[in-house]
Amino acid sequence: MAVRVTDDDGDSDEDVGAVETRDPVITAAGDIACEPPPDGSTYNFNNGLGRDRVCRQEWTARLTEQINPDAVLMLGDAQYETATESKLAASYNPSWGRFLSKTWATAGGTHDLYGGGAFYDYFGDRAGPAPYSSFSVDIGAWHVISMTSNCSNANVGGCGPGSRWHEWLKNDLAANRSKCTLAFFHEPRWSSGKHGSGAKIAPYVSVLHEAGADVILQGHDHDYERFAPQDPEGNRDDDHGLESFVVGTGGKSVDGFSSTPPPLTRIANSAAFNRTTFGVLKMTLRSDSYGYEFVPDPQQSIPSGETARFTDSGSRSCHDAPPSP
Repeated sequence: MAVRVTDDDGDSDEDVGAVETRDPVITAAGDIACEPPPDGSTYNFNNGLGRDRVCRQEWTARLTEQINPDAVLMLGDAQYETATESKLAASYNPSWGRFLSKTWATAGGTHDLYGGGAFYDYFGDRAGPAPYSSFSVDIGAWHVISMTSNCSNANVGGCGPGSRWHEWLKNDLAANRSKCTLAFFHEPRWSSGKHGSGAKIAPYVSVLHEAGADVILQGHDHDYERFAPQDPEGNRDDDHGLESFVVGTGGKSVDGFSSTPPPLTRIANSAAFNRTTFGVLKMTLRSDSYGYEFVPDPQQSIPSGETARFTDSGSRSCHDAPPSP
């Protein structure tokens, strides 16, 4: 499979892997690695915090190994609570770090940016051609875009119309008119979870919708949620809407296991929701469609009150690309 990477200057490079005829498979999740032990000891996943409740990064990493995807999308907050060099080395690297060579990361979540730049030192060009830089790759027939959503950061300079990355996104989409397009960033445009919906991302979503993009993936809220296709205003739009997934279930914690779970009111078009199950989103990227499946951590006990491990699956055709301007 060949992967083409486009940076903020519009330059492209080939990352050539094994040639395969099957459709590429990707996995995605965010909010991954717990704070390592303060004494610097080897991380103990049964450290008294309750192994089914927190710190499941090793188990979701093993799950990802079993799936053996062609690419891994890291949806932000790889390392808690601050992404310093020592913490990444002690917690993220022994678990999800085993996929670093095929990981594409967000251009910075929230905790990712608390480590004085170590996040970018660790991921290198797997998180963009330079710190805080959005970028795009082609995976199979799909165009995949990693956007920075830390809009208030001075290094980002906002996400609204006229901002650097808003203009970059428009140009990138105009130059890469694939039938199928996926974008990922850390903070969700729509969410029923603890942090809720993020209006600051709305300008990105408007550009993606206008260009005929198909899917957006996000983390930040420690739950799983899938929204039916929507237009930028949040109206159901089965013909041209973006199907949106929140996958903050990579290992750090899930909100349903907190001592005081946040109130839950699902917002419009929320089609599937779970806040007690760790796991990853598996997607099969076909030339004109995609299949999706939330794959739960098989080692996690079935949460109290539930009769089976949560999962969610389906498929959808890609939109026709809009005509060239």
